[in-house]
Amino acid sequence: MKQSMTMAGLFCLMLALAAPALARDRFLLVKVTDWTGSTTYTVMSPDEFKAAESELALERRFSSRALMMAQKEWRNDAELGRKTFPRSAGNPPDLRVVREYGERSEADQKASELMDRITLKAKEEATAESNRKRGRPKEQNARDNERETEKTRLVEKGRTLYEAALATLKAELDAAAQPAP
Repeated sequence: MKQSMTMAGLFCLMLALAAPALARDRFLLVKVTDWTGSTTYTVMSPDEFKAAESELALERRFSSRALMMAQKEWRNDAELGRKTFPRSAGNPPDLRVVREYGERSEADQKASELMDRITLKAKEEATAESNRKRGRPKEQNARDNERETEKTRLVEKGRTLYEAALATLKAELDAAAQPAP
């Protein structure tokens, strides 16, 4: 009995000493979707992912208040007030772990493959759009381009207002966290 306890203790000691040697670097393949809905893949360490996730959690925490503040600014603007606030302007980014790798080169290779797929899909969509526009009158294409440009401008303006409101809320949080002199 005593010998088995000694062996178990010795085994635990060996395992504790060998654990750092068994620990390996980990790399996460992360899917990042930004506020426009575009997707990228990147490789991060677990610490980098945790930092990015905590920053994202802070943005999500304030997103509804920031969106309300941005909408209020939008309504108060003489030029923009009569137009609808673009809801996509307040979409917080999203991070998702796709897979964990032991080697950075493997993770980088997979990220590159996934980004190549996204690029290929975008090219195919652009070709399809070009083919769709080919048979239409030039005036209609010009109107569509003008509408798309205006829509993009409004979304960017809405995003600018949202980011300003978010920065204000974060600054208020930082000011509240500071001890009073």
